[in-house]
Amino acid sequence: MLCPMRGVLQSCGCLGGIGRSLSRWMMSRGARNFVFMGCSGTNKAEARKLVARLEDAGANVRAIRGDVIDPSAVALAVKACEETLLPIGGVIKPPRPNEAWHEGIQPKWQGTWNLHNGLEGHEMDFFLFTSSLSVSHGNATESNYRAANQCLDAFAQWRERQES
Repeated sequence: MLCPMRGVLQSCGCLGGIGRSLSRWMMSRGARNFVFMGCSGTNKAEARKLVARLEDAGANVRAIRGDVIDPSAVALAVKACEETLLPIGGVIKPPRPNEAWHEGIQPKWQGTWNLHNGLEGHEMDFFLFTSSLSVSHGNATESNYRAANQCLDAFAQWRERQES
């Protein structure tokens, strides 16, 4: 059961498919406070529907427009979490599609690092970001995507050691 008295920060892609699924799953397990951060905010119909659905079910929802690779955007999202006066329960960083080299790798490594730094000092229950099987089973044309996901795997191991 997730604590309804803690908030959840979801970034980049959080209002897309996997983010929508995670939000509904978390809501069904007690989460009631969400701050979403994404490049398009609630411009897309699916994003507006998700926010409305969560609010209709009793959630408090804020959507911040910004890119996780921009530290000032991360700071804005963290500030939005802090303004709820609830502790941040955790962060979710869904994957982004494999586009060009930098577009595929930068949101993963730089965005993850920005979230880590931006949330320093917040005692959270989780820091969830999704990687991919492409780390070990991808093809050569997705080398940037594989590298970015390998970075996430290594970061997860590093972060776990920091908390020990």
